[in-house]
Amino acid sequence: MKRSILLVFSFYLLVSLASCSRPDTVFEGTLDFPSGEWLRFEPQQITAQIPNADDCYEIHLSAIIDTAVYHQPALPVTIKITSPAGERRTLFADLLLQARDGHSLGQPVNGHTSTSLQFNQRIREYFYFNQPGDHTVSIGQRTSRYQIQGIRQVQFTIRKAKLEYPK
Repeated sequence: MKRSILLVFSFYLLVSLASCSRPDTVFEGTLDFPSGEWLRFEPQQITAQIPNADDCYEIHLSAIIDTAVYHQPALPVTIKITSPAGERRTLFADLLLQARDGHSLGQPVNGHTSTSLQFNQRIREYFYFNQPGDHTVSIGQRTSRYQIQGIRQVQFTIRKAKLEYPK
């Protein structure tokens, strides 16, 4: 009896701690591609409101991709973040679509074709902004092709990171 109570309490404690450590979403912007194509030299822009420059953030990228059309193991992107003062920071990231053994890293998406999968990845952790305010975020694809097919949606998310220092 004691063992089952201890097991239930341990599970409850683990779930409580895991839910407390989830970062808070500060900004979430979505870029839709109704035609399913993304041109190389036409980056898409969104404006992100950063409330505090003292906080540490995580940057996540998510995409809905039709894997029957786009056959590459990754989606390489360039992200340029411009501050209100005009400072530009460039991030290069590869959204991984396949593991090394070739299996897909995506999850099925409701309301899309059976070959459309959603891929999620944290591309930067412990990222700092130099000042609060409206930051312009430009996201462009950097494949070797002028136009890529099968991209349905790209989502850019900024979450507040929880810094954990050893005691």
